[in-house]
Amino acid sequence: GKMSWNDPNVYFDPEKFGLKIIESYGGSVSYQFNMVILWEDIKTRERYWAADSSCSCPAPFERFTGIGDLIPLIGSEESYKVAVRKVKASMKD
Repeated sequence: GKMSWNDPNVYFDPEKFGLKIIESYGGSVSYQFNMVILWEDIKTRERYWAADSSCSCPAPFERFTGIGDLIPLIGSEESYKVAVRKVKASMKD
């Protein structure tokens, strides 16, 4: 269905998913956002990450509806580092 601003969002309401944000890179630059976030599961201590970028119309990470949409950090550390580097580079403009 259509996402609304009222739906829980892993970025704005991580605690609703049993998560907390540990690292956050990027942000908004002139009507665009480009972000990489690292979450930790409060119970299991497992870590997950995701990248999102778009024009400013959608909310950041609004299409991520839960932990299943995030990437487990185990086995994808290299991809995570690359994503973080890309975001950092994009924020230099």
